[in-house]
Amino acid sequence: MLMLIVATALVAAAAGAERGPIGATLRWIMGVVVLSVLLDKAYLLWTNASVFIRPSGIFEEPSHLALSCAPVLAALVVSEHGKDKAVGWISVAMLMGLAASATLFVLFAACAVVALMLARRGGGVQRLLRGLGVAALVLLLVALSPYRDDFLARIVGLGEVSAESNVSSLIYLNGLQSALANVEASQWFGLGLNRMGCEPRPVTDVTPLLEVWNLADFNYNDGSFTAAKLLSELGALGALWLLVGFGVLVALIRAGRREADADRRQRMALAAGALLVITLGAFVRGTGYFSGPYLLGLFAFFLFCRPSSRRSST
Repeated sequence: MLMLIVATALVAAAAGAERGPIGATLRWIMGVVVLSVLLDKAYLLWTNASVFIRPSGIFEEPSHLALSCAPVLAALVVSEHGKDKAVGWISVAMLMGLAASATLFVLFAACAVVALMLARRGGGVQRLLRGLGVAALVLLLVALSPYRDDFLARIVGLGEVSAESNVSSLIYLNGLQSALANVEASQWFGLGLNRMGCEPRPVTDVTPLLEVWNLADFNYNDGSFTAAKLLSELGALGALWLLVGFGVLVALIRAGRREADADRRQRMALAAGALLVITLGAFVRGTGYFSGPYLLGLFAFFLFCRPSSRRSST
């Protein structure tokens, strides 16, 4: 109920909000984030912490950082302003080198693609070349990242179920198989709110392996990613929620390509990235990663950056 009240207030405020350039604000945001990661890394080195601990700065862990910052990074790197591009790519390089995660690799690449699709300059060939250039830079940064092997292990682990598979991949597969079993058992009506973890829980192909490591109950309540929980508990309604999210994203992209003002397109790129994080991110991370403050912030960004049907005469 509190979320609905806040959302209603934001909608009312967005209707008459003045929309100015946001490039400077985005640069400040990433400057604070990168500085906090550097300080976190310095502290880890000073305390001789394990090399497996990755700094995340003001965020609880690197995946939280990725969910919050991927849209901001994408809006900066595709900006038509040189200062924004420079800060954006420097921030991407620093974060992929110090606080990288599979979530950051996937969501930044996806947000960058969507932001490029909003670009109005040039024809189809030029947009394709810009897209290939961004993709090449992302792949280069992934290849140079010290966390590359962990990322690849998670991807490869999704294709096989064995004792040698990446544990995170097995937990993800268990959530996916559980969601499909719940959808079938409920005939697409869903189990009901917050009932995914209730008994009897489905036994999947992965369950015996997770029991060996005493992880059978790990993420049992949300399947380790939000889409699994939506499908399990809401059934067809959860699938519709995700489809509507992607539909709004497509509409936002089409509106952005008709927008002549570069600053407005940057705001729309940020809004599109935020929406993509909620929809695509639902297939990557669980409900615990979408904290209340983050959701409120995303609500504010998305509503204040809505493309206006009115065109300013100035």
